[in-house]
Amino acid sequence: MPEKEPQNQKSKIPDLPPEKVLTEPIQFKAIADPFRIQILELLTRQPLTTKQVADILDEVPARVHYHIKVLERAGIVQLVETREKGGVLEKYYRAVADGFSFDRSVGHFSDKERQDASTQAQNLLRSIFDEAIQSLSLDGKPPREKKTGMLSSGHLRLNEKQIAEFGKKIKAFVHELQIQEDPDGKLYRYALLFFPSENFKSQEPRNVDPSGQ
Repeated sequence: MPEKEPQNQKSKIPDLPPEKVLTEPIQFKAIADPFRIQILELLTRQPLTTKQVADILDEVPARVHYHIKVLERAGIVQLVETREKGGVLEKYYRAVADGFSFDRSVGHFSDKERQDASTQAQNLLRSIFDEAIQSLSLDGKPPREKKTGMLSSGHLRLNEKQIAEFGKKIKAFVHELQIQEDPDGKLYRYALLFFPSENFKSQEPRNVDPSGQ
């Protein structure tokens, strides 16, 4: 379902912790859901009520409330403010961090939890891929308007220190763009996959000439 632009959307408020590392199966399951990802993206920008999130996503408030509670039980969003308006209590929720990552050590997962986590991750990746196909009209149908997008793929030989540095630079760049968002600009979705490529044939490291010659 297409996401509406928030009414009078504020620029991203840079007051959240930069990252929360998720370590429990309940957290992985909570965040590996396409609809909850949409909700979480909104709640990293500013505190919102269930009704406000539902209006932005053009969804039924009851459905949004259910998914926010799932995220809250997993410790991914939290209630940050309660206001009384017209005799009704408005509850404002906010993400607990600006970004989320997973502890790569899942040794404490049971076999079922490991399988569930894998299934959830596959479903999330499929939803991103399907959205990209629909948006960029890669299904063979002519686009109704000129659209721009980006697809980049390749391989890098990196050590643990370089991987950590790569992640920091990507997050810092995205954070900078979020702060400078154009309220009149088009809404884009981004997704970054970064994983060990076990099926790619090993090659000798490339000798790159910095001069480009």
